[in-house]
Parts: sequence; structure tokens; C-alpha cells
Amino acid sequence: MFSGMLRCKDCNGLMAYNVKVTDGRKYFVYRCSTYANNGRNACSVHMIHQSELEMAVLDDLKYHATIAKSDEQSLIERLMSANASTQQKSVKDYKKRVADAQNRIAEIDRLSKGLFEEKIKGNVPETLFKNMLADYEREQSELKENLVILSKDLADCENNANDTAAWVDKIRKCIDIDFLTRDVLHELIDTITISESYKVDGKKYQDITIKYRFVGYLAELKECS
Repeated sequence: MFSGMLRCKDCNGLMAYNVKVTDGRKYFVYRCSTYANNGRNACSVHMIHQSELEMAVLDDLKYHATIAKSDEQSLIERLMSANASTQQKSVKDYKKRVADAQNRIAEIDRLSKGLFEEKIKGNVPETLFKNMLADYEREQSELKENLVILSKDLADCENNANDTAAWVDKIRKCIDIDFLTRDVLHELIDTITISESYKVDGKKYQDITIKYRFVGYLAELKECS
């Protein structure tokens, strides 16, 4: 269910699904894949039971669903405000990357034209001309393909308001769900980070940090309940 979503807080490696057998009973758990593959010198176990994880994620979904149902517009405004700075930085970054790609494509056009002129003048050998032209064409093709992706990402980022409203509408519908499905997780959640367990005053704790699609981290919104 959580395949590809879970990350180790310390090494950022994926959390791997495992079956643990204790006293003849099977337990379904996730643990750090870096630890599983390379041992304690690489990372620590970061193990969490699937049942505990499902309960924690379901509780968080239903909590924010309750907020969305009671005052949807207020939640949208708070999410937009909380993510405004990050969104502005992302838009600025995408615009720069789009401009850089466009400028390089135009520069390659100029360089290619100059290369043809130098070949006509006899200043560039045929083999060198073909190699340089092939390199220019390959780079320009890759830039154009990347530009299409960057332009879409920029548009998606600029449409964050629509994404946020759609996300709030989706999570509002989770108020009455009793169990998680892969579809629900995929629609609403980007990544979930799992910390190593630790003790405070003899009590065991483990941090589960959820990054939601389009709206990021929502832990700070709980103080508003």
C-alpha cells in the first residue's frame, strides 16, 4: 500500500516491506532499506509496524478532513498562505530554468549558423564539422524536450491555488473512511518520513511526518483545531 512513499528520516532511503515472525505470529513491517542492505554502519533499522502506520496516517487524514468539512474556505486560505513563500520560490526557479533553456537553444542556433559559415570558408574540417554539429543538435534536442517538461511544471506551480482547492475537496471526503486504500494515499500524499524510535521519560515515540501532495506539511495546522 505504501510502496514508494515511505522514506527513512536519517538517510532518506526507501522503507522496505517485510514480514516479521515473532513467537509464531506474523507481523507486517517496514524498515529502512539502507539498513537492510548494508547493516548498522550505514543506517539504523527505523522499523514500524504496518498497522501502526496505517492508524497514524488514517487519523491524520480524518483530522484534516474534519477541518476541511467544518470550514473549507478557511483551510484553503491558510494552506495558500503557509505555502506562499515556497510557491513563489518554486515559480521563480522554474522561470529561471525555462529562460536558461530558451537562451541556450537560441545560442545553439547561432553557434550552428556560425559553424556552417566557417565550414563554407574552409576553416573547419569536414569531420570536425559533423561532430560539432551532431553535438549541437543532440544538446538542442535534449533542451527542447526538457523545456516541455519545465514549462508544464511551471504551469502546475502557478496553478497551485486550483491544486490546493482540489486537494481540500478530496480530503474532505475522507471524513467517514474506515480504512486506507492505495488510491486514497496516491491522491493525497507525496511522501511519509519515518524516524528511528526514541524514548522520552521512559516512553517510546516514533515520528511519522506526512508531506501531502500540493500542500506540503500540515502539522502546524493542528494548533488551529
